[in-house]
Amino acid sequence: MSIEIQDLRIAHANESLMAVSKGLEINSEDIVLSIGGSGDYAFMFLKDGAKRVYVKDVHAPQIEYIKKRVEALRKGNLEDFTAVNVKDNGFYHKFSESPKIQRDNYFNQEENYQKILNNLDRLVILESGNILKNDEGILFSKIYLSNATSAMNGVKLEHMRQQFLKINKKLLSKGLFYISAGRHHFLKDWWQNDYVSGIFLTDKGIDAINKEIPKDLRVDKRLTQIARMNEIKPWSPIVFKKIN
Repeated sequence: MSIEIQDLRIAHANESLMAVSKGLEINSEDIVLSIGGSGDYAFMFLKDGAKRVYVKDVHAPQIEYIKKRVEALRKGNLEDFTAVNVKDNGFYHKFSESPKIQRDNYFNQEENYQKILNNLDRLVILESGNILKNDEGILFSKIYLSNATSAMNGVKLEHMRQQFLKINKKLLSKGLFYISAGRHHFLKDWWQNDYVSGIFLTDKGIDAINKEIPKDLRVDKRLTQIARMNEIKPWSPIVFKKIN
């Protein structure tokens, strides 16, 4: 019997797992903060060998869902953990099926879920809340935010700058953070401003982006290129590095 969570917005990754993994270059010393979503990315960071992975989401049912998947894995219930057939409320139903196929194959590989199980004690599931708030009292070496900075709601550039200042305060020197900007052309009603952060981050060049963010942060061109080579539309990932 598959997991059932009321008002679950997202049951599966809708971005490329490989893009995120390669874009952040997780290593055994990393303290990672990951947006919750389906939990797929946090589990992937465990598989990649991160020292500690903190996961947080503003939508409480996502946190409940991740906890259920952890419980299933500990009990050896791989069907519920892989969650191939779990249904959500269709919030992201117009995204491409290819990330779903990729993640299903990923979590059904014995080597991958065994590594996740071995590292499961490194996972810290935080209470639901705004991931941009610095209330953990922890500095992170890697942060994965998906599209939290543009939030698909017509965020203006000034709001984006304020969000980046918050991220900067959560990040260790030389740390990386990954965002997934995107032009959601099929959801154009969400973009109500003439000049919004998601479109800006997608369409403008790296030099223009660097001028709009805190001076301690810069686009990591190499990792951004790697992430984009492994991603599909409508996502256009960007990897930033804290240089001080």
